[in-house]
Amino acid sequence: MPCGGAISTGCGRVYAELEDFFILPEATANSQPSWFGFLLTVRESAPFSRDEIVRHLNDRKIGTRLLFGGDLTRQPYMKNRHYRIHGKLTNSDRVMNQTFWIGVYPGLGAAELDYVISTIGDFCRARLATNRTSRP
Repeated sequence: MPCGGAISTGCGRVYAELEDFFILPEATANSQPSWFGFLLTVRESAPFSRDEIVRHLNDRKIGTRLLFGGDLTRQPYMKNRHYRIHGKLTNSDRVMNQTFWIGVYPGLGAAELDYVISTIGDFCRARLATNRTSRP
């Protein structure tokens, strides 16, 4: 799990609160990466979309960025280009449609990290509660 740099103080808490809603990054074995961003992929089972959580975070002054990637053959540049695809690009589509970044850097303190973590956690819990009460 990415516990180096700016997010080290809240790492365990992040994973405990968010793993049911997001696919979370993991460091490669025997590595010590310097994380410049915290990558989140909204799970299929989450009671919200990537666009909803990104809008919520941006409205609360938590910067996000979409991950450039996924199925690059869907990008406008590829129109009228010759290429081939082997099999379905299910995971590429998932990354393109459900993944985003939250920036991190060593200057973030505990208060800033707590704000980010609680904002995401509160949103997830509220959407889960709304989803449960709106079912017949």
